[in-house]
Amino acid sequence: DLHQIRHLGILLPSLVKRLKLIDQFQGARYEVAVSAAFARADFRLELEPEGKGPQRRCEFVATHLSTKKKYSVEAKSRHRPGILGQRASEPSKRQEPFVEGLIRNALGKMAQHDRIICVDINYPQPKDEFIPEWGATLRTQIDRLESNGLGPAIVVFTNAPFHFLEPGTPAHGQRSMVFGLGEPRFQPHKLGATQQTFPG
Repeated sequence: DLHQIRHLGILLPSLVKRLKLIDQFQGARYEVAVSAAFARADFRLELEPEGKGPQRRCEFVATHLSTKKKYSVEAKSRHRPGILGQRASEPSKRQEPFVEGLIRNALGKMAQHDRIICVDINYPQPKDEFIPEWGATLRTQIDRLESNGLGPAIVVFTNAPFHFLEPGTPAHGQRSMVFGLGEPRFQPHKLGATQQTFPG
């Protein structure tokens, strides 16, 4: 992933610095992963200038090379107490994985194009289920945000729970799900229609 975005000329020194800080590694690593995934999917990436307050912008604009369609892309990785360099604290009493705050934060950023919000849920996956049990929890939260008039956005949830596995355990549990938030083009009638397993 790092080689991919370095080749594109978008591996900024500030991102490299964040990757070296234990409490910022998780978010920075996910930004790298999302950027590289879009690059491999035949998109041209343009980093957005950083802003503050109401001038905050999404991570980058992705332009599909064939269709020329542009998307404003934001990447969010959910922190868990005591995991991936985060301080230990009392776990949330909300039903997990709770992502509404991350999505609201992403929607608060300026976007000139259709939004794609990528959220890594950072959630243990004890069984290699075809349809992850956390999918229904995420759908409930998306429905609640829609009922509050938020959107539109395409929301891509990912989970790569390798850091929860015991050493020597075969890698498993990597999943992604796509939902439409106020976006009728991404409103599947069945939860399974949004599920896919990453290859490898």
